[in-house]
Amino acid sequence: MDMCVTWGRYQHLEDAEDGGWKRVSNREIVRVKLTEIPDCGYRKYPVYSEDGGEIYLAIRKELAREYTAVTVKLINDLRFEGKNKPHASCCVFQPSIRIKLADGTFAASENREYSESEEDMTLQFLYRKRPSLARGHMCAAFWKDVDPEQHAATSGLDFSSLWVDGVTHEECHEFVAPDFRTEFVPVYAMPSPEFDWQSEYGAAPDLSATKLSEIWNDAEIDEYLLPLYESYLKWVEKNNGITDSFSGDELRAAKKIVDFQKEACERILSGINLIKKDKSVRLSFCFANRVIWLQNHWKKKTDDFKWKPFQLAFFLMNIEPLFNENSEYRDVADLLWIPTGGGKTEAYLAIMAFTMALRRRKALVSSTSSVSMTGGGTAVISRYTLRLLTVQQFRRTIQMVTASEYLRVQTVNEKIGWRPEKCDINDDFILGSLRFSAGLWVGGGVTPNRLRGDRGAIKALRGGTKDAGEPAQLTTCPVCGGWLSIPDEGITERKLNIHIVFKTDADVDSVEQFFRTLDEKDDTVEVEGIKVTAESHSAKYMT
Repeated sequence: MDMCVTWGRYQHLEDAEDGGWKRVSNREIVRVKLTEIPDCGYRKYPVYSEDGGEIYLAIRKELAREYTAVTVKLINDLRFEGKNKPHASCCVFQPSIRIKLADGTFAASENREYSESEEDMTLQFLYRKRPSLARGHMCAAFWKDVDPEQHAATSGLDFSSLWVDGVTHEECHEFVAPDFRTEFVPVYAMPSPEFDWQSEYGAAPDLSATKLSEIWNDAEIDEYLLPLYESYLKWVEKNNGITDSFSGDELRAAKKIVDFQKEACERILSGINLIKKDKSVRLSFCFANRVIWLQNHWKKKTDDFKWKPFQLAFFLMNIEPLFNENSEYRDVADLLWIPTGGGKTEAYLAIMAFTMALRRRKALVSSTSSVSMTGGGTAVISRYTLRLLTVQQFRRTIQMVTASEYLRVQTVNEKIGWRPEKCDINDDFILGSLRFSAGLWVGGGVTPNRLRGDRGAIKALRGGTKDAGEPAQLTTCPVCGGWLSIPDEGITERKLNIHIVFKTDADVDSVEQFFRTLDEKDDTVEVEGIKVTAESHSAKYMT
C-alpha cells in the first residue's frame, strides 16, 4: 500500500506589529509492504520528527479468514517543554490519510454474521448490497464507491480545491482519487428521494390539502384516502412475494421487515376508518389539512398545497393512537427518516394541528374528557438539539399555530369557527373558546430571561449588551411578513409594511399628522403611504 499523509501546524509569529499565527502545510508519502508488519502487532513509520517529539503512522495487520484486516493510525507525539496541556504549535490540524492499493490487492468487506438484535438484523439485510470497506476511529473513512470526491477528482476539477488544506504538492497528485481516505467530518452522498407516484401500484391519489379539508361523507373519504392505502398494500404484497427468494437469516430479516410494512398498512386503514366513524376525528383531520394549506398560502402565496404520499401516510397511521388512549401504538415513537427539505416538518405540523383540534373536540363533546373541560393546556412539546434549529422550527410552528387560531375564530355561514362546507356540526366555537398559542422555553443564551438588568431585554434592545441573546425571536409577522422587530443588521432595501400598535388619547387625524412629520425628518427613507386606524381595537388603541 502507498500512503500519503498530510496535515497542518500553526507557527506563532513573533513580529510585534503583525503577530498572530501562520499555517504550515506538511506531507509525507510512505510505501508499506504488509509482509513487513508482524501479525497482530504494530509497526511504526515516522512521518515527521523534531526535538519536541515526532508524528508517525502505526500500522497493524490481523488475519481474518482469507483476508487481512489493516489498521492505520496517525499519532501525534509532539511535546512542548514545560506545558501540562498541548500547546497550539504542537497540535495537528486537518490531518488526512490517503491510501492507494498496489496492483493485485483489493478491498474486501467484513463477512459478518446476522445479529440477534431485531433492529441490527433488519439494517444488515437492507444494506447487504452496500458493504462497508473501511471504518474510521475519531474520523470518517471513505472508499471509492462512496467517496463524493471521486467524481470531482476524475472530472478535471482543480487539484488544490480538492485537497483538505488547499495547498498543492506535486508529489501528492497520484493520491487525488485514492482507494481509501480519511475525513475529519463524516460526509455521505445522499441521493434525492423519488417522490413521483409509481403507476404500477394504481392511480395516484389526489393529495390536495384543500380538497382533503372538505371531505365529509364516507364516499368522499373513501375516494380520497383509500387509493393511498390500496396502493401501499399492493407494494407490501409485492415485497412479501420477494421474500421467497431468500433463506436462513436473510429470510428471517426479510419477513420481519414485511411484517412492519403490514403493520403500517393496517394503521393507515384504521386511521381512515376512524375518520369515517367519529365526527370529531373527521373535523380535526379536515382542520389540520386546512391549517397546512393556509400557512403555506401565507408563506408561498400558492393556491394549494400537495401532500407527498409518505406525509399523508404518516399522518393517517398516527390518527388512531392519538385518538385512542388505550391504543397498542400509544407508546410507539414513529420516526420520519428523510433528508432535510423532504417534508418532515409539514407532516409533524399537521399532526400537531390535528392533536390540538382533537383535544378541543373531545372536551366539547364529552363531560368526562381526561384532557380537561376545555381541551386547553399543553398539547405538544417539541425539542430540538441545536439552538439555531430551535428558533427556526419555532417560527415555523408559530405559522401553524397562527393559522389554527385564525381558523378557530373565522366566521363561516354566520357560525364562529371554520368547518368544511358539508359539515353538519352547527355550534359556535366548534374548536373551543380558548385561543391556540405557542411558547418558547429556552435558556438566556437564546433570549433574555428578564426585562431589566445587565442581561435584560431592555438593555439588549438598546445595544447595551452583546451576550444576552435576542429579545425578539419573531422578527416578522407569520402572515404578511411585515417587520415585528428590527434586527441588529437593520432592514434590507425593499418595500416594507411596518405595523405599530399603540395607546393614545389623540384622535386619528392627529396621530396620522404626527407620523407624517416623522417622515419629513428622514431623507433616507421614502414613505409611500401612512394609514392610521382604530378599527378592531379597544378604546384608545390604534394601528
